Formats: sequence, C-alpha cells, structure tokens
Amino acid sequence: MPAESIKTRFSGMPPGEPTDELRVLIQAQYDALVAVVAQITAKLDADATVTDTNYASLSAAVIATKILP
Repeated sequence: MPAESIKTRFSGMPPGEPTDELRVLIQAQYDALVAVVAQITAKLDADATVTDTNYASLSAAVIATKILP
C-alpha cells in the first residue's frame, strides 16, 4: 500500500474539515520516519569503521523531544 500524500489530503479537504483524520495521517508518516532513522542509526553504530559517535542514542534523544498534542 503506497504512502498517502499530505499535500493530496490537504488539497482534497473542504474548509473547516475536522483535523482528526489528518492528525492520524501525519502521525503515521512521523512514525515511519522515526523507524527509518532508527534503522539508519543502528546500521551506523554496527559499522566497524564508524566508531566516534553513538548515533542511535543521539537520534533517540531528539525523537524523545517530540511535541505532543
């Protein structure tokens, strides 16, 4: 199932449309992005030639600062 575009959803919404549905879409895209960042940082941490930083802990700290509704 292809990802849904926020731009497409916004342009198709009539003015005054409830935003709950849009929040669900944005949350799903945010969660997918967090998962990709976790995969990338885990791969960097596992790479023997990349030894100067713990990338997973750095990204987790930033992700933990997410603003909640």
